[in-house]
Amino acid sequence: MVAFRFQAVLNVRKIEEEKLQGELAGLVIAAEEAEKKLNFLRFQKAQSQKVLHERQVEGLSASEIGIFDAYLNDLERQISQQKKLLKKLTEAREKKREDLLVASKKRKILEKLKEKALIEALSEETARHQNFIDEMGIVRHVRKTNLGPEGN
Repeated sequence: MVAFRFQAVLNVRKIEEEKLQGELAGLVIAAEEAEKKLNFLRFQKAQSQKVLHERQVEGLSASEIGIFDAYLNDLERQISQQKKLLKKLTEAREKKREDLLVASKKRKILEKLKEKALIEALSEETARHQNFIDEMGIVRHVRKTNLGPEGN
């Protein structure tokens, strides 16, 4: 069987595609974790606001209101940072997905080329085999003809 002359390139493309798949998986996990943390921060903020409103009904001192306000501002800052991180991870994930799609297409092109080369090689081998059989038939016929009926 004839070796595929672009096998090394195909192997490299497969490795690149696997690497991109791994990187994409890492970005998907990181984005999910960032989203979980964002949701947790939002939950903390909502709970803190609820506690603040409940405590305001009971009556709060100015220092307690200041503590709540500082805490809520810090949570808002963390939420803002987490949103930025999530956006960055989401964009990186989509870019990596596009890169993976391109790498996959490149690999598939080479695999189709390999398949086509294999079919062509099999076709050539079949033609050579058929030529050999035809030649054997011709040789037999010539021998049979040259020997005549008594040569049988």
